[in-house]
This record gives sequence, structure tokens and C-alpha cells, in this order.
Amino acid sequence: MLKKRAIDTLKRKKMYETQRDQLAGQQFNIDQTSFAIETIKSTHITVAAMKEANKTLKVETKKLNISEIEDMQDDLEDQLEDAGEISDILGRSYGTPNDIDEADLEAELACLGDELESIDVEQETPAYLQPSVALPQQPTSSILSNNNPNKQQLDEYG
Repeated sequence: MLKKRAIDTLKRKKMYETQRDQLAGQQFNIDQTSFAIETIKSTHITVAAMKEANKTLKVETKKLNISEIEDMQDDLEDQLEDAGEISDILGRSYGTPNDIDEADLEAELACLGDELESIDVEQETPAYLQPSVALPQQPTSSILSNNNPNKQQLDEYG
């Protein structure tokens, strides 16, 4: 009797497991169908938005004249070239001859170098270029405190 009850219980268990698996499969199918419906609705919305964007783009593109845009770009390019030419003209040197020979400049530099080596640096260097021996001391009082005889509290603007 106990064995028969155990077998019946196992049969019911198998039946419940089969029903559970069938319900899980049905739920999966329902979820998959629901997802497909949501996807197709989303696709419809996307296509409608793309159609509207296409219409708007066509209308806005018709408002533009390509030849006018090309002419404007050409004009801007010409103006930038003119500005570059003006800049070049203004950057010309007035007092420098154009036919200076590099070899002559290098020879002159070499002569100047020889002259500089023969000069006593301590005697010929101006005082303002020589290293300073002593620096002035750092002030200890505030300038604002000297200009405030009443010793009133001052803000950051004096």
C-alpha cells in the first residue's frame, strides 16, 4: 500500500512538472510575442519620425540656393586671400635691403666675436648688467598701515 502511494505521488509530481514546463513555455511565447509587438510599434514610430524628418529636410533644403552658398564661399575665400596679402604687405621691412649676403653677415659676426673676446668684461659691462652684490631688504610694514593715520579697519580696497 505504501509503495502504491509513493508511485501515485511520483506520477502526480511528474504531471505537475509537465504542467509547469508547459506553462513556462506558454509564458515564454507570450513574452516573446509581447516583445515583438512592442518592437513593431517602435519601428512604426521610428519610420514615421524618419518620414517627417525627410519631408522637413526637403523643405529646408529647397530654401537654400546651392549656387549662392558656393558664391558666398568663394567670396569668403577671396576676402581671406586679400587679408593675407594685406598682412604680408604690412609685414614688410622698410630699412633692410633684400640683397644681403649671408657669408658677409657671418664674417661680420666672427669679427664681432673676436672683438668681444678682447674686451675686459668687468670694465666694459654697464653696472645695470653686472650681478648685484646686495639686494634691498624686504619691507616689514604694510603700505596701507602707513596711509591710515586713524588706524581704522580697512577692507581689501583700502
